[in-house]
Amino acid sequence: MPANRVIIIANPYSGSIDNRPRVDELVDLLHERNLTTQVLWDHDERHAQLTDPTTLDGCRCIVAAGGDGTVSDVVNLRLDLPLATLPLGTENLYAKALNHASVPILADAIAAGNTRHIDLMTVNDRWVGLMTSVGFDAEVTRRRDTWRANSAPHQHVDPRHHRPLRRGGRLSFMPFIAQCLAAYDFPLITLHADDHPPVTGTFALVSNLPQYGLGFNPNPHARADDGELDWLVFTGAGPISLLSFMYSGQRGRLQQRRDVICGTGKQIHIESAPENFPGAGAAQADGDAIGFTPLKISVQPSALEVITP
Repeated sequence: MPANRVIIIANPYSGSIDNRPRVDELVDLLHERNLTTQVLWDHDERHAQLTDPTTLDGCRCIVAAGGDGTVSDVVNLRLDLPLATLPLGTENLYAKALNHASVPILADAIAAGNTRHIDLMTVNDRWVGLMTSVGFDAEVTRRRDTWRANSAPHQHVDPRHHRPLRRGGRLSFMPFIAQCLAAYDFPLITLHADDHPPVTGTFALVSNLPQYGLGFNPNPHARADDGELDWLVFTGAGPISLLSFMYSGQRGRLQQRRDVICGTGKQIHIESAPENFPGAGAAQADGDAIGFTPLKISVQPSALEVITP
């Protein structure tokens, strides 16, 4: 990895606090290691740089400085350069999976230039590294993402980025979890995986990596270097059953439940019956709302090169 320029794609809205000091810390540490940097805060500038095949010539790697959504944005725009992550978001699942939690460790890893390849999956026309799901969590995510995007007087607006967006931490999910617990109707979802018989339930999750968030551990055996995806379907319904399911997930006991069916596959399809209420069949990927079913999911072995400590 002879190139010495590092591009940092920085999201000013990730997390619940000002994240610029940690970006500045990384820049200083990279300069101490004789690497040059370019920090891109503006959304349009970031997009232009990542989609221009000439502007990243001589680039050592790209650093996604933000949350999991920022990493997902970079992955969906550029796959031909090694990726590192500076965790500035709510859950930072990519950073946990890649062991990029410490700024000094990340700077050392970038300077050393060690990399490995991990699997990705495609979900319809989108690249996904962590997981995708349909059901209760996706409806919560859809409502929370809508709230974040709506304008409000108390929004944080960074002068380097003119698109308004609310900041959000873990607590920002709570009102929408409460709303859905009170009103969600648990529509049926059917998952088809390779030659496995179709499985119907109210929640379906497909994982490339084991990380999920909020202490929930649904697919602990998922690996991003095995050429397969781990899937799970929950067949229960109702808020009490759901809360029991979530508790089991936090305790690492989902596979012991009678209302949980698990498996692995390379080609997966998820569909849901049409319903007459908003959010039926809502889907999320890597923590961002991505629309609604159906989902066509395929594993893409060794598709992404990442920096390794």
